[in-house]
This record gives sequence, structure tokens and C-alpha cells, in this order.
Amino acid sequence: MTTSRDDIDLLDPEFYVGDPHPAYRWMRQNEPVFRDEKNELWGITTMEDIRKVERMSDVFISSRGYRSIDHPHEDSMIKKDDPGHAVQRKLSAKCSAVDRPV
Repeated sequence: MTTSRDDIDLLDPEFYVGDPHPAYRWMRQNEPVFRDEKNELWGITTMEDIRKVERMSDVFISSRGYRSIDHPHEDSMIKKDDPGHAVQRKLSAKCSAVDRPV
């Protein structure tokens, strides 16, 4: 079970082997806006903070990498920042919207 910030390396694949939930719990309880200094990135652990971060696209960006192995020419929606992310998100939302009878 992870009980200290030194145990958390958000880009280490080994971190996700097994059960990373004790680390997530530790972050939520101790540092809900977690700075991973080794990888120079943030781990945001609460929905309230995630919503705030999503509105601060000038500060929090994905285009410089979001996973342990960066693919510089990747063009996925998750790696884009606005306005490109918003454009692609709207397109994919239209494709995934399903009209269902209630």
C-alpha cells in the first residue's frame, strides 16, 4: 500500500501493475492536486479540481505529453489542447450520441 509521495511515479508503468488505488486514495487525502516532480506533471484526483483544471488550458496542457512514452507525432484528441481538442471532442460526441427511446 502506498503511504508516501515518494512511492508515486505517475509515468512508471510498474505503478499501475496490481492495484494503484491505495496511491490514488493517498493523493486524494494528502495532496489532491499532486505534483509529480520527477516527471514534471500534475495528478488531479477530485472531480471538482478536474473541472477547474479543464477551464485553465493556459496552465494545464496535454500537448507536451501525457504518458510515459511520448509519441511526438501523435494526433489523438487526448494529446490536443483547445481549440483543437474541443473541435475533435464535438465531432466524436456527435458520433457517439445515441437516440434511445425512454
